[in-house]
Amino acid sequence: MGAGEERPAPPHQHHDDAIHNNDENFNDPLTKVIQHPSTPQRKPGDFVILYCAINLRQERVKTCKFTWFVIGPKGTRSEFFPDKTQQYGGRLVRSQNGGHYITLLLGDLQLNDSGTYICRAECTVDCEPWSSDGNGTALLVADYHSGRVTQGGSNLSALKWQYTLLILNALVLCVVLAISVSMCRKLSKKTALCGFSQALCCRQYI
Repeated sequence: MGAGEERPAPPHQHHDDAIHNNDENFNDPLTKVIQHPSTPQRKPGDFVILYCAINLRQERVKTCKFTWFVIGPKGTRSEFFPDKTQQYGGRLVRSQNGGHYITLLLGDLQLNDSGTYICRAECTVDCEPWSSDGNGTALLVADYHSGRVTQGGSNLSALKWQYTLLILNALVLCVVLAISVSMCRKLSKKTALCGFSQALCCRQYI
């Protein structure tokens, strides 16, 4: 291995080290409960992994209990985990290690899964009870082929804007061609340009 080259991470390195290094919030001492990712976008049938970790020195933290809440499109807040686990019919899987972080895998996503997922940690820190909420994960589940997008945390989708722009461009072109045809008729000049404009404008309305 040449000088200056980085050595690869050992295979046994804990997977959350990569998340700690890539997420700027882990370097913020004011943020005590970290969630990752922040704004995932998925299609129906996909899955998402929700990660929540304590941003405190592990020797200070003894025991932790994690509770997840979801804020729906109408702003209602309800407990998502652990009380509602059975309502997801096996779509929700939990993984936890050491009591300092938790990951949830939510599979077979549906449109109504859109919302902001909040992780709350209740721990014993320095022999004292402590609790804090995470920064939230705003999940958007959208069917871009049909244009169906829920209002769980996003504005109009980019696809809808593309369709709107295409329609506006077609209408503007049609108006321009219609004006051109009208001018040609007034001048009584039956040129090839006139015939082409008429045919192209009619084709836009078909």
